[in-house]
Amino acid sequence: MDAAQKSGAVAESQKAELAQVERRIRKLVELITDDDAPVQGLKSELKALERRQGELQQSLAARVAPAPLIHPNLAEIYRQRVVALQDALHAPSSRDEAFDAIRSLIDEIRLVVRSSAHPPNKSMT
Repeated sequence: MDAAQKSGAVAESQKAELAQVERRIRKLVELITDDDAPVQGLKSELKALERRQGELQQSLAARVAPAPLIHPNLAEIYRQRVVALQDALHAPSSRDEAFDAIRSLIDEIRLVVRSSAHPPNKSMT
């Protein structure tokens, strides 16, 4: 298990513990409102649970999202595909297919008018 997987496992464990702590707090609050419950013991347990709840919430809030897991040779694979596409563009027999491949990479083209004094801002997404 690498560091990213361990970090994710720790976060999941903390989320599960937080849910358990929150359920226990709700149960203690119900018991405290019951007239027959020993209030002092329940209050000290409730305080400890609320303290732990705060710690878990802080820890989860401070977590940095793990970097996405990518293939270690992604750059080389991309380079190879670009070279193959470039070769296809230069070959008359596959030029149309290459242009179709390029078109499939573009989701939309946006022209945004900022003001009448400036030409449209071209952006691709």
